Amino acid sequence: MDLISNFNYVLFSVLEKIPGKVRNNKTSIIKMSTYQVKQKGQMPKEDYRKIQANLCYLVEHIKEPVNLANKLFEENVFDADETDAIKKIYMTAEKGRWAAADKLVMYVLNCGDAYGRFIKCLRELGYREIVNVLENTTNGKNKTNLMTEQDKTRHQLEELHKDHDLTKQELENLKKQMETLKTRQDGDSKQMLKKIEKLETYKKQTEVKEVLTKKRMDELETCIKTLTLNDEDTRKQQQQQLFKACRHGTLYDIKNMVNIDVNVRDVFDLTPLFTCCMSSVSPVDKIKYLVSHGADINARDKYNNTILHHACYSGTLSTVQYLVDDLHMDVNTTDYNSQTPLFTCCISSVSTVDKIKYLVSHGADINARDSIYNDTILHWACLHGTLSSVQYLVDCLHLDVHVKDKYGNTLLDCCRLSPIESKEKIKYITDQMKLK
Repeated sequence: MDLISNFNYVLFSVLEKIPGKVRNNKTSIIKMSTYQVKQKGQMPKEDYRKIQANLCYLVEHIKEPVNLANKLFEENVFDADETDAIKKIYMTAEKGRWAAADKLVMYVLNCGDAYGRFIKCLRELGYREIVNVLENTTNGKNKTNLMTEQDKTRHQLEELHKDHDLTKQELENLKKQMETLKTRQDGDSKQMLKKIEKLETYKKQTEVKEVLTKKRMDELETCIKTLTLNDEDTRKQQQQQLFKACRHGTLYDIKNMVNIDVNVRDVFDLTPLFTCCMSSVSPVDKIKYLVSHGADINARDKYNNTILHHACYSGTLSTVQYLVDDLHMDVNTTDYNSQTPLFTCCISSVSTVDKIKYLVSHGADINARDSIYNDTILHWACLHGTLSSVQYLVDCLHLDVHVKDKYGNTLLDCCRLSPIESKEKIKYITDQMKLK
């Protein structure tokens, strides 16, 4: 019995001795936990700064900290002690909700790499505005807040410009009046001189404020430009992580990502769905998840290949079956060179013969030719495929071993150029040509 199984055995043995109602509650709590090892330590730097920069905002806007704590416990971000501590603070402390939210955020900051699960829990409980604020924070600065400040500063600058112009105009009027009174030394002229001095001082103060406000505007614009560039870098990194997770990761890896675009394109015009179809790690589960979140099953790459073409080349038999049986993909769809998914099956190194059998049983045209060299699927198998693929096409599908492309190239010509089992394929085709 392993450690976790032993732990479960002892725990449920103890629970059997607890009164019914309490036992049922405890059991439900135990079932919520996935028994993953809870991560400890400070969050990664960038995630930590996102939360730290919005600490007051989070504490103010997390209205139901106990519900969020329970959700975080389900996701194994919090342990039972942390969850209970938040409940206790909520029930007993002065300003309980605020104090509980503050404690919750402090715990989150020290739960290791749990930012993605924190965002997931916020989303599930309807805290979309909090998610937007966090995701708009880069390098400890919130782009939305900076843009709001920029608008206010721009408004202040406009007001200062108006104020400065009015002061300047008033000074000019007073100076004109002084010209007429310059020879007089009466009380009116003295009062006017004092007024002019005050306006001159006010004008200088306004000019200083203007300079400082302009400087702040420049700082804000620079900061926002930097954040925009950082956003672009972050977006690219997230896209790379998404493609990597779709190809090599688990369904949990994809679910744990935030703000993903399921139809984003890479340099080859592939979407994440293409890489899922080429994966050997829970491909069907990942495909189902992306499709349920709006992934386009009819997307084409830069060569007009479908996800079925890619699944036939690199994917598993179960992936091909799911695309045809459940998503109703066309087995005779073609790319720019008129090549069907059967062509890519014939050069695959993954369950090749099984995939060929499956496509043929579902109506794939074994006599299809491409539009470049007028090649058959047998030409492709001889050039790029395995010996077993060639044997199946000839022995079971009875394809013609004397077939030529539009330049007169034979199957033997293709076998000679092949980097895969070349000698074996040459011998096999030679023998078959003698028999037929």
